[in-house]
Formats: sequence, C-alpha cells, structure tokens
Amino acid sequence: MITERLDDANLISWTSTIDNRFSVFIIYPNHPAFKQLKGIYFKVFGVGFLNFDTMAIFIDGEEISKDGYTVDHMYAIEAHEIAHYILNHDIKTPSKEQEKEADIVAIEILNYLNHQKAKDLLIRRFEGLYTSDYSLNNNLSKEDIKKVKTYLKRKKVSLLDKIKKIFRFNKK
Repeated sequence: MITERLDDANLISWTSTIDNRFSVFIIYPNHPAFKQLKGIYFKVFGVGFLNFDTMAIFIDGEEISKDGYTVDHMYAIEAHEIAHYILNHDIKTPSKEQEKEADIVAIEILNYLNHQKAKDLLIRRFEGLYTSDYSLNNNLSKEDIKKVKTYLKRKKVSLLDKIKKIFRFNKK
C-alpha cells in the first residue's frame, strides 16, 4: 500500500490495492473537511463511504485510529465500498439490505484476492450484524451474482494481461 501524505498528515491517500480505478483517503479530525464529512457522511455511512462520481473511498481517521484497526480492516473497507459500486447501489437511500449485499460481495472479492484475514473480519461482522449465512448464492439476486462474476472475471483478465506484458517486456 503506497501512501501519500497531504496536509500535514491530516489526509492520507493511496490508489486502492483492490481496484486501481479507486482512490482511498483517510481523513483525520484536524483536516478542514473532517467536521463536515463526520456530520454528514460518516454519521450516516459509518467508518467509510464511497463517492460514486469520483470513485473515491473516504475513511474516518478518528475511528481507525482506535486500537485494533489493521491493514486488513482497510482491505475490508475498500472491498465493501467497491462492492457498492459493482452492485450499483443507490447511495441516496442507504439500506440495511444494501449493506448486507455489499458485505457479501466484499467477502467474495477478498476471497478471490486471497486476503484471508480481511475476509474473516467481514465474515465475523456479517454474522454479528445479520446472524445468517453470507454465501453468495443464498443472498444475492441472479442479476447481482452475474455482476460480481463479471467483475471478478475482468480482474482475472486484467491480472493475466499484466503478467503477459511483463513477460513480453523481459523478452526484448
């Protein structure tokens, strides 16, 4: 995870390690925009939220500064927010059902990327919140399952293309 410190460490950013189309920002209490984000967005969405227009994930620096947050928590938050994007959720009307679906898809993404600890964090969260099975096939519509499978296939092709480019470059 490459970070860029801005604004005297009141804002830390990086390109998502899960999907490089997304940027991730941890915003801390001393940042001028924190109070507004805390009051409007973090209060409603929790520790993180996604701005769909800019594909930027914002994380509450005050929350993650508390004991116990790890890099795996960052992966879990990233995957959860990216899942909202994949599922085309309506961010104007957040619902418990959308949060549940995002957790299911995030677990699948993390499983696919072999981020076991982050995946386990989300499974524990899911079971604690919903006291039910998180399996992909039991909880998502066929349309949403198709979206997830298409996304993961694209990631697989993308990774394969990168590997092929490396080998082509080394042959020259």
